[in-house]
Amino acid sequence: MFNVASSPYGSIDLAKPNLTSEASEAVYEVPLGPQFAFADDRLRMPSFYEIESEAGTKLIDMDDYGSVDVHSGDTAKIATFGLCGCTAVAVVSEYLDGNKSAHVQHFSPICQELSESVFRSVMTKNQGVVSRKVVVMVPGQWVQSGDGNTIIVPKDQASLNSLLQAGNLSDDNSVKVYPYRVTSGHRYGQGTLMVELGDEPVIYTEMCPVEFE
Repeated sequence: MFNVASSPYGSIDLAKPNLTSEASEAVYEVPLGPQFAFADDRLRMPSFYEIESEAGTKLIDMDDYGSVDVHSGDTAKIATFGLCGCTAVAVVSEYLDGNKSAHVQHFSPICQELSESVFRSVMTKNQGVVSRKVVVMVPGQWVQSGDGNTIIVPKDQASLNSLLQAGNLSDDNSVKVYPYRVTSGHRYGQGTLMVELGDEPVIYTEMCPVEFE
């Protein structure tokens, strides 16, 4: 079992679910541009899509995938948004020549087989790869652990296992699973997965940086 999950509601060990769901603060700096106006002249904060589009981030729609590549010293961003029951994956690869790449995919439940096929294809491209980090975002559900704490865990563990097995992944610290809340709220960055490539690549789940041990 892939037993390590990272979430802003608390780091969750799926094999030993005894941690509380305490929220942590996002540290991604939102590049606030000009505010947008409603028809009645009230101001509103730009959406994730609007802000990242303006910033030149490559954005991936539902049931799609894409990648960005950078040479040593360059930067780029790629992201997906609007997760609401869908599964998203980010793969960051670093190469012998110092170059880096980031792959992001976003698939709905009805495209599970395609999601696995795309992920399998990405994970088998190993020529020149010296390190790789993977984050998988899946719908979560709240459960009560044996010690009485409320934690969030993957809602469909079987589908998650099938996806991870398609990528031929081992149970190690280079793979993180992030169960997210499926709600109808409009919190900024909700349901987003983003990779910021640079000297030190960072993967963000709902604007929170994922920590790899």
